[in-house]
Amino acid sequence: MNVYMKRISEKLSLSKINIGGNMPVIKEDVISNILKTSKSEKVFSKALSAYVLTKDNITEKLIIFTICTILSIILGMASNTVYLVTNSISLFLNITLALFGIIFTGYAIFQTLLTNELIVKLFEDTILDKQKQEKSKLQETNENFVCLMMLFVLGIIINIILNILMPVIPENYCLFDNIILCTVLATILIDVLFYTMGIIIWRIVSFIGNIYHLFNAYAVSKLISALKDQHPE
Repeated sequence: MNVYMKRISEKLSLSKINIGGNMPVIKEDVISNILKTSKSEKVFSKALSAYVLTKDNITEKLIIFTICTILSIILGMASNTVYLVTNSISLFLNITLALFGIIFTGYAIFQTLLTNELIVKLFEDTILDKQKQEKSKLQETNENFVCLMMLFVLGIIINIILNILMPVIPENYCLFDNIILCTVLATILIDVLFYTMGIIIWRIVSFIGNIYHLFNAYAVSKLISALKDQHPE
């Protein structure tokens, strides 16, 4: 925790913060957790957990893997594999760059739309993470956003490097004399690339779901504000 965040946390000496009136209280731990700073390496490591197979994501992982494998076999067995892979890399790079800008801009705009009522509600809505630490819905959404951006940066870096290297490879290049072995190796490498990018793109679906719930919460907060204006106490 840096000096600025530490000073803020020290000011929160009460175990809970009362917002006032009959509104629920916000726990100090929730605010302290969102003020904690994490090293970029730790955040990047958490972002890579998107590739870990668990009981909750086994279905989506199998679907992505199956689709990527089918596409990889088609490209690996084609006569112009190098050309097709080069075009695929350029396509992935363009998609990741476009989506990175759109999501980053969209989330920044959403942050500016946060009302006082919605911020309080997001801090009241808490969950327990894997370390059994209580954190707010706002912190969870921010962490998901940062992890998604990290994955996009990873995808952009990988595709930039491959985009530089692929033109060096001749069209009919074979690493081994055995054409079957070359085809299998090419298919596996293409599958790794497609699966890596497939997971990154799929993560957008999860993030959009979180944003959808936040927009609903924003609409409710605006409704409450409008009702208060129409029926002042």
